[in-house]
Amino acid sequence: MTRELDDPELQPVLEAARLLEALAARLGTSAAALAIAFALANSRVATVLFGATSPEQVAENARAVAVLEQLESTALAELTAIS
Repeated sequence: MTRELDDPELQPVLEAARLLEALAARLGTSAAALAIAFALANSRVATVLFGATSPEQVAENARAVAVLEQLESTALAELTAIS
């Protein structure tokens, strides 16, 4: 069953995606790199696994380490609120 984007149950997920994109743009990175950095910043996460289908995606995912280094407590708090 395919859900339509105007499905009311999807609205919180879509809003979280919009907020993540906006925060990533403010930090000068992609939402993907920011999401990976957020997972890496979580001390309860032992391993972060991600896939890639192109060299460009590998490079983008690797940028998450640099994003992690620039994350401030304010951005982490925003990410926690979004999630």
